[in-house]
Amino acid sequence: MSGAVFLTRVDREKNVQRWYRVEIAPSLFAPVSVICTWGRLGSSYQRGRVISVETVEQGEALAAKIVAKKLKRQYQI
Repeated sequence: MSGAVFLTRVDREKNVQRWYRVEIAPSLFAPVSVICTWGRLGSSYQRGRVISVETVEQGEALAAKIVAKKLKRQYQI
């Protein structure tokens, strides 16, 4: 996984308009961090979390796992 992955999920019947972003970045306190942010499309409000991992390979594996989980929940890249 290179760069950030931006996912969206839109279901107008259920009033669902969400986005989710996953990226891998260097960190100050750990070698690598997986950064996840999410929110509602059209809103300036967002939330996020930072998950520290020891290696780039662990970060890529974790990011791929998160993206796969979101794809199963009808998110699209």
